[in-house]
Amino acid sequence: MNFRFTHRFWLILTLSIISIWGALDERTPFNNGLGWDGKNYAYLTSTFEEMAVHKQIDSYQYQRIFTPVVVYYASQALHIPLSAENIPYVFRVFNLLLIACTVWLFFKLCSHYQLKSQTEVIGFSALFFNYFILKNTPYYPILTDISGFWIGFALCYFFLMRKKAALLLTAFLGHFTFPLVLLTSIPLHFDIRNNRILKWMQSSKMLGLITLLGMLLLFSLIALVLFLPSILDPHYTMHIQLYVLPVSILWVMIYLWKISMTFHSAENKEGAISWKYSLAMVLGIVGFIIVTNYAIAQISIPEDRFTPQVFVFNIVQQCISLPLISLISHTIYFGPAVLLMVVFFKQFIRTIKQQGDSAVVYFIIIAVLCLGSESRQFVPYYPFLVMMLMLALNSFSFSRYQVMLFVLLSLVSSKCWFKINVPGIFSKYDFGNFPDQRYFMHHGPFMSQTSYLINLGIVVILGLCCYFIFRKTETSHTNVTDSTIPS
Repeated sequence: MNFRFTHRFWLILTLSIISIWGALDERTPFNNGLGWDGKNYAYLTSTFEEMAVHKQIDSYQYQRIFTPVVVYYASQALHIPLSAENIPYVFRVFNLLLIACTVWLFFKLCSHYQLKSQTEVIGFSALFFNYFILKNTPYYPILTDISGFWIGFALCYFFLMRKKAALLLTAFLGHFTFPLVLLTSIPLHFDIRNNRILKWMQSSKMLGLITLLGMLLLFSLIALVLFLPSILDPHYTMHIQLYVLPVSILWVMIYLWKISMTFHSAENKEGAISWKYSLAMVLGIVGFIIVTNYAIAQISIPEDRFTPQVFVFNIVQQCISLPLISLISHTIYFGPAVLLMVVFFKQFIRTIKQQGDSAVVYFIIIAVLCLGSESRQFVPYYPFLVMMLMLALNSFSFSRYQVMLFVLLSLVSSKCWFKINVPGIFSKYDFGNFPDQRYFMHHGPFMSQTSYLINLGIVVILGLCCYFIFRKTETSHTNVTDSTIPS
C-alpha cells in the first residue's frame, strides 16, 4: 500500500473518530445547549426569512450571515425542522462537512507542493488536532468559527495556487463570515513576488520611521486604555494587572521587534503585476466594503456595542493584561504548532518572504491582530500560518519518532479527553472561577489568574517538549519555493 495513502488514511480515521465522538459527547449546557452567541445564531437560523423581512437582524449578524443562511436553506431543502433540539446537531453536521472540505483542500495543496509525508503529518496535526477543532467546536457548535476557518484555508489555498478569481470570490464570501476577512486579505490579491516594497523600505529610512510611529501608536493606545477607561463599554473592560504591566509591555515590544524581521533581507522573485491592476483591486474591494456596509445599514438594526474601536482597544488591553498572554492563549487554543513557529522562527520568516510582498504584508497584519488573546477571533488566519510553517519545515528531515511524538503531543494538548461539564458548571454564572473556568480557561481574555498560571505551566512543558523533540533535526536538500512548484 502507498505510504502517503496509508498515513492519510490513519490521519483521517483519527480525526473522524474523535470528531464524531465529540459530536455525540457533551455540549455546553448554557442557554439549554445553545450557548452565548449561539443563542442568537440559533434564533437567526431558524427564523431567517422572517427576521430579514421585518429588519430584525443587526449589522454585526449580517457580517456573519453566511453560516445561518446556508444552514437555513440546506435544512429547508432537506426538510429538516430547525427546532431548538435539532439546531445544535444540524450545526455539528455542517461543521463536520466544512472540516472535511478543509481536509480535502489541505491534501490537494500538499500534493501540489510535493511535500514530504512527515511534513504533511505535522501540518495535519497542527491544523486539526487541537482544542479548537477537537474540543471547542463539538462542545459549542452554534458558532461561525468553523466557517471562518474554512474560508481562511480557502484563501491560503487559492493564494498559493495563484487562482486570482477564486481568491477574490472567497474573500467576498469571507466578508459575510468574519468581518475583517475581506479587508485584511487585500495584500493577497496583488500577487506581488518581486519584493519591491521590502527593498524600498530597506533602502530608505522608512523602516525606522514606521517602527517609531508604530511604537508611538501602541503607547498612545495603552495610555488611553489605562487612564481613560471610560472610552470603552464597561462590558468589554478588562482588569489589567498593574504589578506586572512593565513585563507585559516589554513582551509586546519584543514580539513586535521580532515580527519586524520580515522586512529584512528581501529576495528577488518574478511575478510582479501592474500597479494599475493593484490600484483597481484596492478601489474595487474598498468600494465593495463601503457599498455592502451601506446596504446592510439600510436593512438592519445597528449594533452599537462591538464597534471597530472596541475591537482595537480590546486587542490593546488583552495583550498587556498579563505577560505572554497572547502566546499562551494561542498555544492553548491551537496547540504546539504555535510553539513550532517560535522554534523554527528564522525558517518560518524566510518562507514567508519567499512568497513575496503580498505574503509579508498579510503576515504582518495577522501578527498585529494576534496580539489579542481571544484566539477564536483569529481562526481565519491560522491556516495561512500553518501552511507557511509547513513549507519551512519541508527543508528538514524528520524521523518517524519525531513526527509521532508531535502528533501525540497535539492530541494530548487538544483536551479532547477533558470533561468540561461537571456538577455546578454554569449554574452560578461565576465565569471567573471554577468550575466555569473549565471552559473559560481556554479563552485568553476570560482566564482567571489561576487558569493563567496553569496554562503558563502547560505552555512551558509543551515548549520544552517541542525543543527536545526537534533539537536534533537535520536540514535536507529539499526547499519548497516557487521554482519547485510543479506546473
